[in-house]
Amino acid sequence: MTQCIVYLLRSLSDQSDGRLPWLPGLEDPNLSQAVETIFEHPEAAHTVDSLADRALMSRSVFAERFREAFGATPISFVHNLRIRKAAGLRQNRGPSIEQVARQVGFNSRSHFSTAFKDQFGISPAAFRAGLITGNACCEIKEY
Repeated sequence: MTQCIVYLLRSLSDQSDGRLPWLPGLEDPNLSQAVETIFEHPEAAHTVDSLADRALMSRSVFAERFREAFGATPISFVHNLRIRKAAGLRQNRGPSIEQVARQVGFNSRSHFSTAFKDQFGISPAAFRAGLITGNACCEIKEY
């Protein structure tokens, strides 16, 4: 399934109209291995070294090529993916803020709440409250 998604994203890179500037980075099979790992397990304790190993590159080459391809450091990419996944989870009434934080790889609620607010401009609780009342007002920052 993940391979199908990566293939689809690669094919979309030819049709990109600038809204997804990182799609061409998936054309590199080594980088796409690292990205696949990030998407499959955003909650994992990813490091530049572990992702470089997955991409079969040295740490420095991987970090440079990743930044060129995706416009962000590997760890920033992981961080942003976690926050976006958390926003999706916060749309449901079920999980608490702490549960969502742990599901996406944050070890503390306060670190998660700070990161969420930095990304969206509002707290996770306010985000959910806005969705429930229909007044959600946040802008997802590109990475």
